Amino acid sequence: MSKYKNFRLFNDKISFLIDKKAATTFIILLIAAFIVFVISTGTGEMKINPLTVVQVLFGGGPEMEKLIITSFRLPRIIVALMVGISLAVAGGILQGMIRNPLASPDVLGITGGAAVAVVGFLAFFSDKNNALTVSIAWLPLAAFLGAGIVAFFSVHPCLEKWSIAYTSCFNRDWDIHFDASTNDIDDDHGADLSGKSGKHMDYRYGLRL
Repeated sequence: MSKYKNFRLFNDKISFLIDKKAATTFIILLIAAFIVFVISTGTGEMKINPLTVVQVLFGGGPEMEKLIITSFRLPRIIVALMVGISLAVAGGILQGMIRNPLASPDVLGITGGAAVAVVGFLAFFSDKNNALTVSIAWLPLAAFLGAGIVAFFSVHPCLEKWSIAYTSCFNRDWDIHFDASTNDIDDDHGADLSGKSGKHMDYRYGLRL
């Protein structure tokens, strides 16, 4: 039995495969997220029945509960949900680019880059009384720039000084071969990697040879 389900649309003009296990897992997690969403919306100083929460979400329910949910609780829960989704997507992109399922911002130094930028911001824009000379609203931007700079140099080995003679490092799967008798290292494309530093070798596997 195939683990993929084939879907064809518009007279076979569009066709795609769906992993049955992945689809089942996604549906289960989606249902679980909705249940947690409803329970969280009804939790607070004023307890609201989950059925009432569902009624409010579909446009019904008492006016008082509708005001509390739509004006106070729902916006915060939606923001929290979107932040969680964004973090998951960012983590997936990062691990996909590094091709290492253990990659994380702190391992690559991205968290440290943000921290250094924050410390630098506080050091350069403070007076003798340790009071900021600019708005604190610029602090997140400084952290973002610090993290972005470190991320760029961490996951972008296609810069000219780090290149290993490939025009693109993102569209090749490398098979590294090591000959212990001669200490020669090459790949399946015939490129000699013996004189290359660890930066060239750890992109594919996240490991430094």
